[in-house]
Amino acid sequence: MTARAIRSGGASGRWYLRQNALFWTRRISGVCILVLAFFHIGLFGGAVGEHYILFEFTTLRLTAQLLLVAALFTHIFANIRPLLISLGVLKHKERRVDLYLILSVLLLFCTGAVVFYYVGWLL
Repeated sequence: MTARAIRSGGASGRWYLRQNALFWTRRISGVCILVLAFFHIGLFGGAVGEHYILFEFTTLRLTAQLLLVAALFTHIFANIRPLLISLGVLKHKERRVDLYLILSVLLLFCTGAVVFYYVGWLL
């Protein structure tokens, strides 16, 4: 499926990446989530003996967390329409606007939480 999406032009050999943008957004954001979740696991601290130690929250770690939040919400935003259709929501266009608003507020909250955690380490 993925290989056919890259070269959908058949014999003409034309690339249709612009027409398949949503397809590629879903795939790339999913891979980014997998990679960034791996880094997220040990980002905040670790056990040393019987004690748990917090690691310093540097700018690089802040960037990794903001990228994870961005990848998660990009993936969710790109998949709202297919989710509503598969759940059988008949008026999915109306519900989609409501979900986008709720997810936007949640995105701001998650981004703010990561930034506030970083600012807390700076003070």
